[in-house]
Amino acid sequence: MAGWILLVIALLLFIFSLFFAFSSSLRVSWEKHFHKRKTYKVLKYFCDENDQLLLNKVYLVLEGDEERPTYFDHIVFADKYVYLIDDFFAEGGIYGNTCDKTLFVRDYHDKSNRIPNPILLGEEKRERMEKTLGVDPKDHMFVSVVVYNDSLLVPPGIGKKEQSSWFLPVKELEKTLKEAELDDVSPLSHQQTEALLTMLKEKSDKVKKTLIDNKKKKKQKKAVKQEDTAE
Repeated sequence: MAGWILLVIALLLFIFSLFFAFSSSLRVSWEKHFHKRKTYKVLKYFCDENDQLLLNKVYLVLEGDEERPTYFDHIVFADKYVYLIDDFFAEGGIYGNTCDKTLFVRDYHDKSNRIPNPILLGEEKRERMEKTLGVDPKDHMFVSVVVYNDSLLVPPGIGKKEQSSWFLPVKELEKTLKEAELDDVSPLSHQQTEALLTMLKEKSDKVKKTLIDNKKKKKQKKAVKQEDTAE
C-alpha cells in the first residue's frame, strides 16, 4: 500500500513539474505574441480619453538614414509632448550599463545574449528626428519611449523616466503619460500637432510605397533569374 502511495505522489509531482514548465513557456509565448497589441490598446485608450492623436507603424527618412528608413511603432501627439514610442520584448531579465551601446539579456534557461541598447537606440532616433525637423533639443518637444513587456526583470538602474527618455513596462505607460502631461511646460497647439501628424503621415506613406515597390521589383528580378536558370 505504501508503495502505491509513493508512486502516486511521484506521478503527481511529475505532472505538476510538467505543468509548471509548459505553463511558463506558454505565458512567455502569449506575452510575446500580444505585447505590441497591448501597448497599442493602452495608447489608443489614452488618446481617445484625452483627445490626443495617434499614428502607428511610421516609416521616416531621417537625418543620417542611408540604407533604410527609421521606424517607430507609435507616435503620440499630445498637449505637452510628442512621444516617439517603440515596443521592446525580451524573455528573462536585462542588465548592464545604460550608457553602453549593448546590454545583456538573460533568459529563463540562464543563457545570456548581447543586444543593442534599446534606450540609446530610442534616444538616437529622437535626436535625428529633432535634427530633421529643425527642433531645438532644449525645447524637449519629443520624448523617446521604449515600452517593454511586464514580465521582463529590469533592475532600478536601467528603468528610466526622464523628461526626454523613458524605458518602462507597459503596465506603467498610461500612468506615466498622464503624469508627463501635467508638466509645467508650454503646451503644443492642436493646430501644431495636427500639422505635424499630417506631414509625418504623408512622408511615412511615401516611404511605405517605396518599400513595397522595391520589394515587388526584387521579387520580379528573382523570378526572372529563376526562369533564366531553368532554361
